[in-house]
Amino acid sequence: MSTNYKIYLVNQSASGKNMWCFLSEPEGLTGKEVYANSTTSLYVEPNYAGLNYFTVPVQYSLQAGASNKAVGLDIKIDSNISIDADLKQSYDADYATAPPKKGPNLSRDQSGSSPDGTLRFVTNSFDKVKNQNQNWFESATFGIETADGFIGSTWAPDPDEQTTITPKFKFYVSTGSFKSGTLADFNTISNSSAVINLSDFERLEVTVTLTSQGTFIVTPGKPAQLSTAIKGAELMDSYSKLINSHNQLVNAHSELIYSHHRALSYLMENDQISESPAHESGVKDVVVKSKGITFNKPQGDKLDKSNELITGTITVGAIVAVGFLYMIASGINLRITNRGTGGTKFDFSYNGDKGRDAIESAFKAGKDIKFSQHREQLNTLDPVEKVFKSLEV
Repeated sequence: MSTNYKIYLVNQSASGKNMWCFLSEPEGLTGKEVYANSTTSLYVEPNYAGLNYFTVPVQYSLQAGASNKAVGLDIKIDSNISIDADLKQSYDADYATAPPKKGPNLSRDQSGSSPDGTLRFVTNSFDKVKNQNQNWFESATFGIETADGFIGSTWAPDPDEQTTITPKFKFYVSTGSFKSGTLADFNTISNSSAVINLSDFERLEVTVTLTSQGTFIVTPGKPAQLSTAIKGAELMDSYSKLINSHNQLVNAHSELIYSHHRALSYLMENDQISESPAHESGVKDVVVKSKGITFNKPQGDKLDKSNELITGTITVGAIVAVGFLYMIASGINLRITNRGTGGTKFDFSYNGDKGRDAIESAFKAGKDIKFSQHREQLNTLDPVEKVFKSLEV
């Protein structure tokens, strides 16, 4: 697969322009009249908001032709045969001697080769003079077949010659009065065109700008407005990904804290640990105002109201961070079983000696509630401990 170069076109003049692309004359055709040959052009509106560009593949082409038109300035040349051409290879062109008048053949010489960076064009021993006397003229063309047309050079070959062609990866962009496939003078083109060398490309891209003063400017890379738009889009995409990653991290952290809290609660409820080790973490208690308490309906028959497992939900007036295990008010410790989304609603459970009325009175709207990682010992005895405590003298 060939490498594709892009030549972006920007028109800052007052009117639309037909912009032509030409490939520089190759080396190795010394002593011949070589003409520019292009069928590649784009009409570019002034200050166009979209994109106009030529796509130029690094895939060379050889063409051979014969017609009743001699190779020359302003002559339209149509080749009879065209093949892709690669460097270091040799190609044979077989031109006919009239009569009859017929087109040439062109093929790769499977046994031939050419030095690095070149390709060889070899002609047969046709009778050029006889052909000319019958108004039959040979042509040879070298260049690049692009998605937009052909760009290259055309000359009149001689019989029985070997021409070593060295391509020059150099382009011209011009707004002159050219015609598709009609041969043009390289000197005229080069004096009034933007000249693009291989070193002008940045990441295979270059921009040619026709200014409001009628001069050309060649700059590496994409057009400035396109680069800005792309950079802005890339920045927004990166920012969006960063925000998404941050949200995922926050959610993962919250899930970790919640899982940790649930694990500790389970262990404490099943007497596998006596107190949460989180109280060593140094997280300070916080106090917020209650906005109300609701109780869940008791589940199943209860043997004794003092042994009832009381559950419900408390809403507070400020966001409380994750990591707390207890809500405490008036010496009553409620174990947090779930922190709701938003950090203002907390489910709780309680199985101490206080009834619903006492809990509601301590945690009702307007009361201060302390959030802590460990429970207070005051008034937190379970029923059995309370009996033994009452027997102390």
